[in-house]
Amino acid sequence: MISVGNFKVKISSTTDILVGFRRGLVLIRDISSLKKIFKENVFYKPSDVPHFVAQESPLLLDPVNPVNNLLKKKEQQLRIFAKCAAHTLQLLDDVCKGKSGVHVFAPQPKPEEVLPFKASDWLVGSEEAILQHCTVQPYVTIRNSIQMRPFDKCLELVALALCGIMKTVNEKQEVSPQKLVETSISVFEGKKKSWSPSKESHETKHATCYLPVEVGNQNKYVRCSFDCITNPNAPPQSDDVSDYWPRSN
Repeated sequence: MISVGNFKVKISSTTDILVGFRRGLVLIRDISSLKKIFKENVFYKPSDVPHFVAQESPLLLDPVNPVNNLLKKKEQQLRIFAKCAAHTLQLLDDVCKGKSGVHVFAPQPKPEEVLPFKASDWLVGSEEAILQHCTVQPYVTIRNSIQMRPFDKCLELVALALCGIMKTVNEKQEVSPQKLVETSISVFEGKKKSWSPSKESHETKHATCYLPVEVGNQNKYVRCSFDCITNPNAPPQSDDVSDYWPRSN
């Protein structure tokens, strides 16, 4: 809504997607100063907007409700969005300057900034299997549901984030499925991890992500499991993590 309300990028064969992406990021970076009242395709007249609402900042007025500022009481989330947009703009500049090892689509904000847990003691399985019921989306197995209840709605987001990183990593280098997952976990955590053989079982971990990979003409998965510990740097539990991270359908 912010992007559509502030600029229109002509869709044609010569459209520069990067330019449009940058414009959107700049808008999000500067969202604290946004003041947008839609004047087209709305269900009310400009005169219906109360003066006190029009003076609010940031302001993104609901197209169907002249008193509903969609950005009101979202200060914490907006600060995170603005910070992430600024960081991505810097990454784009780094890419344009030819810097290597830049992951523009690594998850933002960093997991430790929003997730109520930290993943620890990762275990990546070398065993692959043909997917019978999930050929595209990852899925998660959670053990000890009572203990994991504060974290369960966020675990799916970890799996989705890892899949997004895997796609980016795989486009840059051809590696084995297990190596692909190991590299993606390092990107996810923002630090290079050292891996060594283990006799641990996935069933002893708090959660297991099943990450789809394509091997030849078959859809398979690689398992990665981890334990969860409380993250003291995360926002209060009353905050809904879906305000920060998108959820899948």
